Amino acid sequence: MSFRTAYLDKALTNIINTIMNDYNTASSSSSSTQQQHQSMQKKKKIRLVVMGGGYDTRSIKLFEQSLLMQSVGGDTATSTPYNLLQRRHGRSQRRRKQWYHRLLRRNNNRHNNNDDDSITSSAGNAFINITNTNYNLEAYELDLPEVVTAKRKLLLQRLFRRRPWLQQRTTTGRMNANDNGQEEEEEKEYPILMEANFNDLNATRKVLEGILLNNDDESENEEDVTNIVLFEGVMIYLDEGIPHALLELCSDVLKKSRSSGRSGSSSTTAALGYLCFADRLENIPGGDEDAAQLEMECTGWELVDFLSKPGLARHMGVARVVV
Repeated sequence: MSFRTAYLDKALTNIINTIMNDYNTASSSSSSTQQQHQSMQKKKKIRLVVMGGGYDTRSIKLFEQSLLMQSVGGDTATSTPYNLLQRRHGRSQRRRKQWYHRLLRRNNNRHNNNDDDSITSSAGNAFINITNTNYNLEAYELDLPEVVTAKRKLLLQRLFRRRPWLQQRTTTGRMNANDNGQEEEEEKEYPILMEANFNDLNATRKVLEGILLNNDDESENEEDVTNIVLFEGVMIYLDEGIPHALLELCSDVLKKSRSSGRSGSSSTTAALGYLCFADRLENIPGGDEDAAQLEMECTGWELVDFLSKPGLARHMGVARVVV
């Protein structure tokens, strides 16, 4: 396990906790009892968009983590998948803590923890469990065509073959009429794998807008959607000027989703979306946090947390869209 894996897993967990805390607070403060009841019945939707995730299975791990907080098959005590996940989670958690503490020591224990409501937690709690699972998770992974093809085969031939119960829970669908007029469930993969070449900014914008601006489910209340954009080790391979432009493109599309009514929240904090990265950003020599702050501001983001490490993907952090 690498430093960046430990950081991203922890950061994603804390982002989701923050989103759900804000959502629950807003729901409990609804003006009427009927609105409160509707809020409790309606699940929050979190949309994860992974830019260049490669062969990583973070979206699957995130889904597994949410299962640990729920009753599988109505009885967690006798549920084999639940027990297997619990043991794997314990081992994984210990490894993440070890790696993350080493990372903090390399940075002289410097960590952005000034605000009580900071997305990231203190160094003493390196990997926090998601505390509320009353949300629906939608995951998109964008990468080159050959990577998408290979990863789809990997999921079907290896992961789902070894854990068929996971395939049942990660394959959802909607009812459509067949040729005979009977309703059948159309499968929809999870995560949704999409082809993209990030050096082509116009094509990348179309893909992102197709994800963030379109709404296939007319009954869905898009005010309950929060987006998380994640970069991991992809900007290293892009042409000069593209990493800076990609950050600006992502924040711009998220703002458009807000103005079109496709995203947002009644929460007072960071309704548009979050950015989570472990990559090599432009215009940040070494691990200069002031330069990182400036780069985020120039591209429409507010930097919340930042750490640096040796290696190519040396910049790690969390940001949110500036309204």
